[in-house]
Amino acid sequence: MKSGYVAAAEQLKELQVEGRLAAVDATKYGELAKKFDVSGYPTIKYFKNGVVAFDAGNLREEDKLIDFMKDPKEPPPPPPPEKPWNQEESAVVHLDAENFENILKEKKDALVMFYAPCKHEFNAFKNEFYEI
Repeated sequence: MKSGYVAAAEQLKELQVEGRLAAVDATKYGELAKKFDVSGYPTIKYFKNGVVAFDAGNLREEDKLIDFMKDPKEPPPPPPPEKPWNQEESAVVHLDAENFENILKEKKDALVMFYAPCKHEFNAFKNEFYEI
């Protein structure tokens, strides 16, 4: 995202669009990130007059960043979370730590997809999920 963010900042300056793009290295300034409830990266927050107005959502591409800064509007609320996949009817067998070996031994071949639920980021080092 860095290159698109830098390019968007340069474009905004050339277009003389009010406002600026700024960045915080949360590895160096963790307390600042914590102050603004940052739990995943990148997190983009829109500030108005030095105060957080709203989370700016999933702005990632240069053109979307420029369009947003030309006319900043709060994004619509996210859709309600999907029903967990293992609670939907399907032919997929959902494995867990208790049934993994037994179910895989029942058939000669198996293709196993290891996944994280949509709209989440999994931190494998801490075995935790974070909303993104």
